[in-house]
Amino acid sequence: MNGIVYQVTGNGYEPKLFLSIWSLRRYYNGPVTVFYGGSDDRKMKRFCRKVPGIRVCSVSDPIANLSENLVEHHKHMLAKPATVLQSDYNKTIYLDADTTIHGRISTLFNFNLAFIPLWNPKTNRTMLLNDNVSKSSIRRRKLARLSERFPSIQPWIKKCSELNIPYVNSGVFVISRDHPMVREWALACLTCRDVGLDDELFLAVVMVNWLDQIAFLGTEWNTIHQFNKDFGKRIIWHQNSRRWERSESRWRLYRQMEADIGRL
Repeated sequence: MNGIVYQVTGNGYEPKLFLSIWSLRRYYNGPVTVFYGGSDDRKMKRFCRKVPGIRVCSVSDPIANLSENLVEHHKHMLAKPATVLQSDYNKTIYLDADTTIHGRISTLFNFNLAFIPLWNPKTNRTMLLNDNVSKSSIRRRKLARLSERFPSIQPWIKKCSELNIPYVNSGVFVISRDHPMVREWALACLTCRDVGLDDELFLAVVMVNWLDQIAFLGTEWNTIHQFNKDFGKRIIWHQNSRRWERSESRWRLYRQMEADIGRL
C-alpha cells in the first residue's frame, strides 16, 4: 500500500495543514497519515471528522524509536526520514504542511526515489548545490565543520563539490520505505545533529551516494509560490514564506474550503 505523509512538529501550522489536506482531497482519495506534534489535538480531531480518511499519529514516537536523547532543536531534521521509516506505506509521498495541491499527484508513486530541484528565475535554470553554497559563507563554514568533525562523511562532501547536483527542496519528495537512503539519511541526522546544516544542504550530502537512482522532477511538482499570482498550471504550490499569510490565492482557497466543509 502506498500513501501520503505529513509531519507537523509544532503549533501554528494547523491552518496550513488543514488547507493542504483539503486541497489534496480534491484530487486524491487514498490513505493519508499526519505525524502530529502540536498541542491542539481537539482541533485536529474536529478537522479529521470533516475530512475523513486521515490517520493521526504522534510525531514523537518515530523520533523516540531512533534516539531517546535527541536534542529538541534538531528534531525537525530527523522527523522527515523518521516518519517515512515509521509509516505503513511501501512508497511515501511526503508533503510539507504549507503545500497546496492543484492536480492529480498519484503518478508520483511511479517513482521509488524522487526529489524536486528548485528553479532559479534569475538564471532560468535549475538551481545547483554549488551555486547555493558558493553564495553563502555560512553554508561553506558549516560544510567545512562537518567535514572536519566527521571524517567518514568527507568523501560525500568532496563528491558534492565536484558534481553539479541539483539543489532540492525537502518539502516534497517520494521515497520507498525500504530504500537504504532513508535509513542512511536518518542515521546521518543522528550522527551530525549538532552541526546545524540546513535541511536541503544536509539532504544533498546524503543523497550524493544515490544520484543514479534519484529521479529529479520538474518544478511543477513543488513550485515556490509567487505570492500574489494565480496558481497556474502547477500541481503542487509550496508557500514556505512569512508572506504566506498575505497570499491572495491562499485566501481564495480558504474561502473555497469553508464553503465546502464549514469553518473550523
